[in-house]
Amino acid sequence: MHLRELADQFEKDIQTKRHRLPFEEADGSVDADYFDQDVDQESPSITQWIHERYRDARGAELPGTVNPILLINLFRQQTVQWQQISEGYLEQAVQLIKEYTCLECRRTEHDDTIRTSLESMVLDQVESIEAYARQTIEKIREERVIARLEALGLQDGAKHTFDLRRLTGAIHLSNEDQAVIDIHDMLKAYYKVAIRRFGDFMVVSVIKRILGDQGGLKVFSPEYVGSLSDVQLAEMAAENYTTSAARTELEHRCERYREALQVAKSL
Repeated sequence: MHLRELADQFEKDIQTKRHRLPFEEADGSVDADYFDQDVDQESPSITQWIHERYRDARGAELPGTVNPILLINLFRQQTVQWQQISEGYLEQAVQLIKEYTCLECRRTEHDDTIRTSLESMVLDQVESIEAYARQTIEKIREERVIARLEALGLQDGAKHTFDLRRLTGAIHLSNEDQAVIDIHDMLKAYYKVAIRRFGDFMVVSVIKRILGDQGGLKVFSPEYVGSLSDVQLAEMAAENYTTSAARTELEHRCERYREALQVAKSL
């Protein structure tokens, strides 16, 4: 339960505090899915930020085209906080599993010497993506065209007299503006894909498969236990002398009582 609550908080943090600047909708407003109250409201919009980086990174590519190296660098800057959030999540998960392991050792073994041996042994070892991204980019581009047409007062089902020059002016963008919008939309589409895969990897692969599944206690696999010598097994799991002697004495008493009962029944 505690690990599930921790995973839920991690998913919430990675959703709301994961990016440098929030992405925008087709009409230029901030996408609610990426809104973070902690982001400085005086910060430039993401399109302004991309404009600046695009101008700084212009090279020999054709005007209006997207430099893949720029896209990679922007993505890295957008995800710079993922490391801090993930490290915090891992530290909390490791501490939670460690505390559970200690409690489990105390619950199952009251002998201080054996418990210390067990703890030291355990604590020392302590899911088409491309198709989805393409569909997301196509959807965002379609929404942008619709938003520009709606800005001209055009609506579905209504009759309009078209001014082709005005219509073309609303849809056509300069090379730089088109490149910036393309970068933003590709960044946003692949960001959605990456954050989904990253979140799944952290929760499923790292926590559940590596740290989870009984935590550090999974070190006691059949293969590991089978590799221990009789002396090592005795040190960890055998009864101490006092307990063993008391159990043997009780067994002898029970045997004598059974014999006496058989004699009494035969009389």
